[in-house]
Amino acid sequence: MWRPIIDLVKRNDIVVVFDVDGVLAPYEWGSEQHAMPDAEWDKCLENNEDIYARITPVKEFVNFIRNKQHGTCYVCSRSADAEAASKRKFCVENYNIPDENIVFVKEKSDKLKRKEYDVPESRLKSRTDVFQQ
Repeated sequence: MWRPIIDLVKRNDIVVVFDVDGVLAPYEWGSEQHAMPDAEWDKCLENNEDIYARITPVKEFVNFIRNKQHGTCYVCSRSADAEAASKRKFCVENYNIPDENIVFVKEKSDKLKRKEYDVPESRLKSRTDVFQQ
């Protein structure tokens, strides 16, 4: 069932949009192999720490993005202003996603507003399109 989806998203004429937290930046990191409590996260942000520098990218996604045509992968993630620079740097340096392909939103529901991306309609596929092929 998943093979058609995997084969489809590997194509260079298909755009793939990734989330960061829990996807490109896994929650399983840190000295105890799990994410830190919100209070500690907030303290790091208050201290202007490069918080995403602590996170190891997911090898499978690094390889997947490397094998896609440059510019066909995007990021859309909810981000506070205090963490945006660190999150952007993480995506650019670890995944080679172009800066202009990274969109941050204030609310999760804003991720669904496609107008934020500069992606031609012809390059978008819905779940229905995928399963009809």
